[in-house]
Amino acid sequence: MTDAAPQASPPIAALLADIDGMVVTKEKVITERSIRAVKKMRERGLIFTVTSGCPPRGPRTLVEPLGLTMPMAAFNGGVIIHPDVSVIDERLLPDYLLPALIERIESHGLDVWLYSATDWYIRSATINDQLNDVLIFKSGGLSSASGAALK
Repeated sequence: MTDAAPQASPPIAALLADIDGMVVTKEKVITERSIRAVKKMRERGLIFTVTSGCPPRGPRTLVEPLGLTMPMAAFNGGVIIHPDVSVIDERLLPDYLLPALIERIESHGLDVWLYSATDWYIRSATINDQLNDVLIFKSGGLSSASGAALK
């Protein structure tokens, strides 16, 4: 019987990092440390890109400081975008499903958040004081809110 030598793990080729808490601080600031770390990864041949629960305009703010060149995920992977924020792919639900889904979500006492390729729709701007720009949807129509106005 021969002992099989342990196989080496393949080298890491790419890193997909969540923006919040990994790339930016709680205050949404990109640190010099993050910038240096991404630069070092690139120098070692690693592909680096980001993902976020935010709309596409969130990851867009990181493109220049981090030198992002690869596709990024927005809306928790519901929309895949190029660094110029043009949409590569998005996963949409058919309109006819929305009323039943909204009713089901609300029946459990949860807040309803809807995304399109570029916008984030919520019912109340008081859900989270970290929100940036969102569109508020109510039965009477839409209005917009800014995270700066929420603080």
